[in-house]
Amino acid sequence: MAALAVVWFGWSGPAYFASHVLPRAMAGDLADPYNAWNQSISALLRRTFVWEAGLNPHPMWNAPWVFFLLGPLVTITLLAPPLVHGRADTFKRDFAWFLVAIVLASTSMASYTFILLLLPVMLLLDEEGTLGRLAILGCYIAAAMPLRPALVPFFPKVWVLLALYCIAGRGRLAALPWKQVRIAAAVAITASLVIGGRSLMHHEQEPSRHWERIVTEPQAVSSSSPAVLRSGVVYQSMGQKHYELRYLHDGHIAQFAFDGEALLPEALSPDGPVRFELVSHRHSVMMLLDPDTRRVRTADELPRTQASEVKSPDGKWIAFACSDQICLRDTASGEMKRVTGGACNSYAPAWEPDSSGIVFASDCGRGVGLPALYRARVANIKAAAINASSAATARTGE
Repeated sequence: MAALAVVWFGWSGPAYFASHVLPRAMAGDLADPYNAWNQSISALLRRTFVWEAGLNPHPMWNAPWVFFLLGPLVTITLLAPPLVHGRADTFKRDFAWFLVAIVLASTSMASYTFILLLLPVMLLLDEEGTLGRLAILGCYIAAAMPLRPALVPFFPKVWVLLALYCIAGRGRLAALPWKQVRIAAAVAITASLVIGGRSLMHHEQEPSRHWERIVTEPQAVSSSSPAVLRSGVVYQSMGQKHYELRYLHDGHIAQFAFDGEALLPEALSPDGPVRFELVSHRHSVMMLLDPDTRRVRTADELPRTQASEVKSPDGKWIAFACSDQICLRDTASGEMKRVTGGACNSYAPAWEPDSSGIVFASDCGRGVGLPALYRARVANIKAAAINASSAATARTGE
């Protein structure tokens, strides 16, 4: 399938998916990973242990290290027993057990996901008596039934799937040789510590750990493409029906909704207006917005610039993309400073009119391609670089 994808789509698309999307999908870092309607163990652990200003402001315990440790540990623990136990004389039950484990360990769940349980349920029904069949059918019906909103935060489908997993593996764990159990446990714990430690290291490099979050809206899934003015910031946001523009100024947020998708705002000068693309009824039109007067008019058909490097208004710095992150370069010395990090994406830097800092979008700690907005001050970036250099010097001296 991978080879067919490369032949059909070319190399760049599948390569980007394999290197950027798939790893985050396996970690549960997809669209709104804190949403309880995604009845997965990953979403349950995130909501319990990981704070996110807009999507999960009230976790039970803000301890990301617990999430990064338990995530891989739970997944490996669920998948290892069916793999270790597999025998020819109990193939049907072991295969059903493994399929249930795959669904339970999945990081993304939807209502149609439970169709995958039809095969393991049928295999298990052949292996059970009357009470066992009733329990299996009860679990399947409970898993496939629509959820009442009041029950969603308690993740009932996770517990139902866990019950089905235990029924499928009943008697199997006790039959495992202790030597294999000890080896599997050691491997699972070691792998979880390595994966969790690496994930925690990436987490500490994310923008939320270093830079100011400039706007926090409850359940705002996507805020991107900042256009910085003297009076505030215009940015692209995901509304109820369409992408819309929002204007952050004086601590307030004004909304500009259109009959179509409002995309990629760009400040033409520090005092405006803001140019953006309006896609409506299968047509794309360039528009101009004056956010203070709320006046909108059609723009001249000028080519949109997609600059890979953005120079500060005072000409001293250049912000540019470096390996899906944002870096600054001193135009005088050529020295480069990394602004963002983490196993995620930061992009779309826009300079403040006085060149004191940049506003940028980052999907770190959120879903792939669903960013929030941050501000990084040049003075703080320089101080962080100095501190990092001092720490490295101290370690070298020791």
